[in-house]
Amino acid sequence: MKGCPLLFILAGFLLFAAVGIGSPATALDDVNSLMQKGISCYYAGDNVCGDVSFASAYQLAPDNSQIFFTQALILSQVKNYPQALEKIDTALVLNPGNARMWYEKGKILDRMGRFMESGSCYDRAVELNPSFNVPVTDRFPLNVLIKNSMIIVMAGGFILLGIYIYFRERRR
Repeated sequence: MKGCPLLFILAGFLLFAAVGIGSPATALDDVNSLMQKGISCYYAGDNVCGDVSFASAYQLAPDNSQIFFTQALILSQVKNYPQALEKIDTALVLNPGNARMWYEKGKILDRMGRFMESGSCYDRAVELNPSFNVPVTDRFPLNVLIKNSMIIVMAGGFILLGIYIYFRERRR
C-alpha cells in the first residue's frame, strides 16, 4: 500500500501534536482513534466513513488545527483536491503561523493547476520559517511548460515566419 508509511508518520505526528488540545487523556485517545479510523476509511475508498470519523474528532477538539491538516493531507493523497483545499484553509484559520500548512496548501494548489496561488503559499511558508526550503520544482511548475510546449513552439515559429516575410518584402 503506497500510503502506509504516511499513515504511520501521521499517527506518530498526531499523537505528538494533539497534546495541545488540553483535554483529558481519554478524549485525546478518542480523537486519535477517530482520526486513525478516518485515515483508514479514506485509503479504503470510503469517503463517507472518513468524513464522519473526522467530523466526530472535530466535535471532541474543535480548535485543533492538526485534525483539519491531517484530513487535508489524506484527501490530497486520494486526489480529492477541492475538499483538501477546504480543510487546509480551515486549518490555516486556526493556525495561520504554521509554515508546513502553507507549504502543503501550495502543493494542493499546484495539483489543481492554480500555480500563481501556490507560489504565494510557498512564499508565505518561507516568510514564516526562513529555513523552510522550497524546492525549485515546487516554485516553478515545469509541467506548465511541457503542457504548453507545442503552443510555445508554434508561437515562436509564427514570429520567425513574420520576421522572414517582413524582411523579404522590405527588400522588394
